Amino acid sequence: MPSFLGRLKGSLGMGLLAGLWLWVGQGIPYLFDWDELIYASLARQMLASGDPLSLAINGEPFFEKPPLFFWLQALSMAVLGMNEGAARLPNAFAGGITVALLVGWGSCLGGMGFGCLWGILLLTGYLPLFFYKTGLIDPLLNLGMGVGLGSLWAAEEAWRAGYSGRRWRAVGALALGLAVLAKGPVGLVLPLAIWILYKLWQRDPPLRWGESLVFLSLAVAVPLTWLALEGVQRGPEWVEEFGRYQWRILTSSDGHPGPVYFHLLAFALGCFPWGSLALAEILQPIPR
Repeated sequence: MPSFLGRLKGSLGMGLLAGLWLWVGQGIPYLFDWDELIYASLARQMLASGDPLSLAINGEPFFEKPPLFFWLQALSMAVLGMNEGAARLPNAFAGGITVALLVGWGSCLGGMGFGCLWGILLLTGYLPLFFYKTGLIDPLLNLGMGVGLGSLWAAEEAWRAGYSGRRWRAVGALALGLAVLAKGPVGLVLPLAIWILYKLWQRDPPLRWGESLVFLSLAVAVPLTWLALEGVQRGPEWVEEFGRYQWRILTSSDGHPGPVYFHLLAFALGCFPWGSLALAEILQPIPR
């Protein structure tokens, strides 16, 4: 098993290579997707207004998404100019960080070779590679949710080893809060649903309600801080309208029509071959 320093160097090296590889050629295709165009326009108009809280398209308020991804796009555009490469650069970083984390986690579980295999396999799937080359929010959302769930699991492992695990829970709460700040309530609702199902199946260690409440409060505090700033600048009516829009998106199929099994099918085929193998393992009957 390599030392901590060796795992750190390997993880950072693989993440850097992945990020650079994803960035190469990222600005060649035009912004072709409706969401790509809207998001890049939001970042451009944010820079033009000089107001990082200004989410508007042609003077009309934009309620669909929180601002984290657009902040990153605006930062990239401030450095690289108004172009496709700058609009997509945040996802190259998200891909590099994701690969680095997978390599580090895998190396802790099964050695550096196993960790590098995890990182390489991620980018062999069509869907991950496609999204990392676009200016869409999903890679940033997935990174936040993945770090959040991974930190919760690490906190439990630390508890089993005799430690409190508070630092891991703090990292997880921050990551899920940023996931909400990237794409809305789904960044917290989906990971918590997965975690609750996991705890119903794996009850050791038991769920500690006091720590869970602190964790949830920390996660919610991140987007609430942004909403408070918006409320001060734009008034409570804007916050109420944003909340109504997010609730409608969360409780309806707006923008995501299709059968309930669509995402499982997309995962199995779009992340082939490892997506199908992972799904087959997940769907195995639970031994009694």
